[in-house]
Amino acid sequence: MPVERIGGDAERAIAAVLAQRAPFAFELIAVSAAPLPLLADNRIRNVVEPDRNPATRRNRAASEARGEILAFVDDDAFADVGWLATAVAWLDEHKETLALGGPDPAPAGSPAAELISETLLATPWIGSGIVCHENRPGIFPIRWPSDIALVNLFVRREAFEAAGGFDESIGYIGEDTGLIAALMQGRASRDEGRGTRDERQDARALCHPERSEGSPSQEPESLFLPGDPSPSTRLGMTQDPRPSPLVPGPSKVIYHSGVVVYHRRRPFPAAYLRQRWRYRVKTGEMLARGANAYRRSGRVWALLIAGVLFAVAVAAAPRLALALLACYAPVTLILGARTTRLPPVWWPLLPFAFLAHHATYFAGIVWGVRKRLVRKK
Repeated sequence: MPVERIGGDAERAIAAVLAQRAPFAFELIAVSAAPLPLLADNRIRNVVEPDRNPATRRNRAASEARGEILAFVDDDAFADVGWLATAVAWLDEHKETLALGGPDPAPAGSPAAELISETLLATPWIGSGIVCHENRPGIFPIRWPSDIALVNLFVRREAFEAAGGFDESIGYIGEDTGLIAALMQGRASRDEGRGTRDERQDARALCHPERSEGSPSQEPESLFLPGDPSPSTRLGMTQDPRPSPLVPGPSKVIYHSGVVVYHRRRPFPAAYLRQRWRYRVKTGEMLARGANAYRRSGRVWALLIAGVLFAVAVAAAPRLALALLACYAPVTLILGARTTRLPPVWWPLLPFAFLAHHATYFAGIVWGVRKRLVRKK
């Protein structure tokens, strides 16, 4: 868990991990830029990493782990009480699964501004299109690396090391999905079988074509976070430093709706739209690089084509543009209302929120393409 400072959301996030109902010992690693005043609990360790690169921090924390299963969570989120137990039970029963994630809904009682943001991400067909944000029910293999998020991610340590951990060259936005892409594609490491530079960029591009309690006196069998009660299976495996090859397969990375982390959303409009802008600018940059995953993404092209056509309509046929908006409003209202947890009094705002959301996505991608092309010159 990367932690900037103790207080507020971070305290709740730490307390939720320590309150897990898990029949095994576990330890929480809080990684920070400076030492933290943590609770006097021997299940917590503070690892100091001055580099604020999120991939560097998490790699450093993972390097301190002693167990086979690594779990990642953010300090503005808190895990359901059965988070560890549910994920580890699945991984124990399905040895072929390398990584697992689940839904990350906004907490109950979130303010309206954050519930609007959740609605924009969670609404099928017109939202983010990301499985964990849509809180879909069921257990199934993911199709895209972005379908699960770093705020709620479990990875077998052996697979994490074989894939080379998080790619620190990616920086903020996409470091998790680069790792998941490697696991899905079965790459043994970033140094072995990496392919061409464009192929490596394509792998990263999959990320956003646009997730009885153990006694404190027990020796932790897993770091960052869960473990297994069997030392013969856990400790024996973690003592072997040799990474085994990763073999691609349909069930290597799983979405599990029972593995839940509650994640605060950026409030709509300003904070949410700023975040979405940064994400979509990166989408545009990857598209301009010619990354196959983006070129093949129907969602990206549908958004770009719709945006261009609407812009042409506004310039050449304003009445047609108004007619399109008249159709857009009820569609977004109906789909959003079916998804949202907002009280009905807020529903009339949903079409305007979706319009801002889609406009930000379109403009961000276009700006990212332009930014990349200018940089190449």
